[in-house]
Amino acid sequence: MKLYKIYIAAFLVIVGTGCKKDFLDVNTNPNSLPTATPAYVFANALNTSAANMVSPNETGMVWAGQWSQSNGYIISTTLFAYNFTNGDFNYWDNTYDNIYDYQYVINNATANSQDYLKGPAKVMKAFNFQKLVD
Repeated sequence: MKLYKIYIAAFLVIVGTGCKKDFLDVNTNPNSLPTATPAYVFANALNTSAANMVSPNETGMVWAGQWSQSNGYIISTTLFAYNFTNGDFNYWDNTYDNIYDYQYVINNATANSQDYLKGPAKVMKAFNFQKLVD
C-alpha cells in the first residue's frame, strides 16, 4: 500500500510539471525578430528604388529602338511584340510601397538611435514622389 501511494505521488508530480501553458502555441517563431530595424529597411528601400528606376526605362528604350535583343540579352517577348494586358503596367504600386518603407525609417529612426537615417530617408521619399509626379 505504501508503494502504491509513492507511485500516485510520482505520477502527480510528473503530470503537474510536464507541460507548459503555451504547449500548443506552435505558430510563434522564437527565432524571428518582431520588427525590422530602420537601417535594414533603409538598405532594402534603396535597393528597391534603384530596381524601380530600371524597369520602366528599359521598356521605353526598347520601344524607342535604343535597345534591342541580342544573344546575351532577351527582352520579354510580350513587351517586344506590344502584346499587353492590364497587369503589365503596374509601375506605381512598387513606388508607393517604397515610400512607405522610407516613412517607416523616418518614424522609427529615433527609437532605435539611428537618427542619421532620417535625412537620407526624407530625400529618397521626395525623390520617389517626384518620380510619381513625372
